[in-house]
Order: sequence, then structure tokens, then C-alpha cells
Amino acid sequence: MFESWTRRSSVGAVFVALLASATLVLADEKIIPTEQYNTEKARALAKTYEGHLRHLSDTIPHCYPWVAIQKAGLGFRKPKGSANDDRYLSVWVWVEQYYTPEFAATPRDGRASAMFQRYGLDLLKRLASHSGLLADPSVKGFAVVLSWQKPVASLPPGAQPLGETLAVFMEKEKVQKLFKRQISPAEFVKASFVNTFEGKQELGTIPLSLHHNSQVQHLVSPDPPDASAQC
Repeated sequence: MFESWTRRSSVGAVFVALLASATLVLADEKIIPTEQYNTEKARALAKTYEGHLRHLSDTIPHCYPWVAIQKAGLGFRKPKGSANDDRYLSVWVWVEQYYTPEFAATPRDGRASAMFQRYGLDLLKRLASHSGLLADPSVKGFAVVLSWQKPVASLPPGAQPLGETLAVFMEKEKVQKLFKRQISPAEFVKASFVNTFEGKQELGTIPLSLHHNSQVQHLVSPDPPDASAQC
């Protein structure tokens, strides 16, 4: 996962903590402060693309009112344990919405696939919408982290609410090829690093199933971005 993810996930991935704080994060708190980066490369990226980060912090919640960027959830992170200072432009969001009965009855990998198909791909397009960033060799790729409440119907009777989290790391070149349809969704997923959590517990990788013309979006919110808001 991301650098320092284990420490943060003990708070951030727990449903109660996320639900209580999701709508309270101020605009300036969504972006990782420059002084919190521990390398000059990361600080330089944060300064260079400050405008893009602020644009993302404004437009994502505006276009998806039920999606909240987590505190310090937007910035340039590196995978945990990486020997190199590889930086991924990343966003971590909490998705709060009503779920269909079909979503609750879907296995974990199906729920994760539906959430990534519904939200992850669009967030990925937004992260990769800066031409200068795409051409910048200092940026290794992109990462999308989605957290949501595990459907109550999927929990044992009497169990406390839990958050489910999916994190997907993607190299920049593979992202560009996906959106140009030069590689299939299956090839894209195979080339990505995927990790999942349930509450505090790291579950590891799961198989994601993505399609260019998906039929899984109806499992979650059917509402598209607000066209009148120029999203």
C-alpha cells in the first residue's frame, strides 16, 4: 500500500471513523501538505502540480456529492516498501450512498469490481487529465483508493459496521493505453497492484473484473455526474 498506509488505515479504514469525518474535511485538508513529504522529489511534484491537486479537490466532491476525499487523501505517494522513490498521484475517497440488494448479495470481489468500475475509472481519468503530468518522468503512475460501508446483509448477525477498502496502483503508461483502448481491461488489471482491507484487517489482492462496456454499475448508484455542473 501507500507509504505510511498501515498507520493511517487503523483510523481511516474503520467505518465509524470514516463516516464521522467524511463530510468534515476542509478543502485545504484534502491535499497532503508539502512539508509532510520526506523527499525533495515528492515536494517538487507537490509544488509543480499544486493547481491540478486543487482542481481535483474541488471538482471530485462537486461532481460526486456522495464521494468525500479523505484528509490528506490527495497527493503524491509511493507504495509501501518500495526501494525507489516512485511517486504515484493518488486519491483516497469514502463513498457514502444507498446500495441495491444485488450489491449486498454480491461477493467481495464483485463489490470491489463494481465500485472500481463505477468510481475508480472516472477518478483515474481525472487524475490523468493533466498533459504535463503525463509527460513527467518523475511521476510513476496513479493510485485510487476507495472505501465504503460493507453492506449489512453481508455481515454476521449482530456484527458492528465495517468499512471495505480497495486500493489499485497503476503505471502511467498502462493507464494511457487503457483509455486509448490499446489494452483490454483484463490486461490492465493484471498489470496493476491491487490490495483490499476490511476494517483494520489487510486482506491482500483480489481478482477484479472490469469491462469497457460494464453492466455492473447498476449494483451501486445509477446516477451519473451532474452534466449541468460541467463534470
